[in-house]
Amino acid sequence: MSASTPEEDRDELLLVTFLRLLLRRWWLVAIVWLAVFAGAIWYALNAPRVYRAEALVAPAAQERPGGGGLERFASQFGGLAALAGLGAGGATVDKDVALATLRSRRFQEQFIVDHDLLRRFYADRWNERTKSFEPSWTGAVPSMDDALKHFNQRVFEVSEDRRSGLIKIRIDWGDREEGARWANELVDRVNRATRDDALREAERSLKFLNAELPKTAEVEVRRSIFEMMETQINRVMLANVRQDFAFRVIDPAVAVSERHYVKPRKRVVAMLGFAGGAVLGVGLVLLLELLGALRGRRRGTN
Repeated sequence: MSASTPEEDRDELLLVTFLRLLLRRWWLVAIVWLAVFAGAIWYALNAPRVYRAEALVAPAAQERPGGGGLERFASQFGGLAALAGLGAGGATVDKDVALATLRSRRFQEQFIVDHDLLRRFYADRWNERTKSFEPSWTGAVPSMDDALKHFNQRVFEVSEDRRSGLIKIRIDWGDREEGARWANELVDRVNRATRDDALREAERSLKFLNAELPKTAEVEVRRSIFEMMETQINRVMLANVRQDFAFRVIDPAVAVSERHYVKPRKRVVAMLGFAGGAVLGVGLVLLLELLGALRGRRRGTN
């Protein structure tokens, strides 16, 4: 049998000392553990419930009628055609543009304003009598930047499946029916916003084409202009009749049942309280022991 090394003896002595310390103050560990565990259980049972609503959408199919006329016109007018935005012809909007619109500050700010979310996010700091927010200890009051951060971190999320191309628009909110309405409303809003942008662009293109038509007498160029005008007119017509301009709804958001909430996660909270209470209790015992040792050392030096 080989003799133990000094390092092993020291580790064994530390372990024995630690166990004796815990046995001597087991009651303190038990009290802290029970308090933290009970607090975690209380929180899991009483915390406001958050429900998740998801709308599943797909990018609307791209349609680009009249590409030949556009190409011939662009070859004749070059930079002017690009300046007028004539390279974008089509009946739908690009998926990346739609997603960028959905995540844009202007789009989200309007949604927050329309639903008075700044006041609802920070209801505990809203003074109904003065119709204003109470400042924090630093003097700051909730702003639109705070509301946007809260909205994107805790309420809204959009994710894309790269393989299927399907997109989920998710809302986490305490009112399950309102959250479902918001998810569907966001889809409607981005469809309207991108459709309106496309209509304005088509109108600008038509205005440009009408202005360029009298400037040329060449038959081929005039034919290209007429073809491009027909393309833009078709684009306006399709944009006006197409509701799913950017996203086609595959599965609209619906309100889930009351027991299907996503937060608080009771099991996770209980497990964290169980483990955290034990760790905190042991840490408190070690801290008290360290403070006692420091006090004893000071007395010895005095």
